[in-house]
Amino acid sequence: MPSTLVEFMKLRKNMFGPIYDVRHTQLHHFHTVCGLQRFSDSLGIKRICGAAHQAGSDSLLTSLHIKDSKAYL
Repeated sequence: MPSTLVEFMKLRKNMFGPIYDVRHTQLHHFHTVCGLQRFSDSLGIKRICGAAHQAGSDSLLTSLHIKDSKAYL
């Protein structure tokens, strides 16, 4: 275990790469507060399969959101 926060963050970044926070993006770049589905609908991102609040379906929607929202940032 790293002994400092800085060392921990470096190790985390090397192991997992960049971390994207959809809620942070929503609040600080789009100035809106709503759920994942409504936010994705507002960006024109469609849920491909499954229902809301199912892990696989929400994960896929989140990955599509991150991919598409990079164009806005």
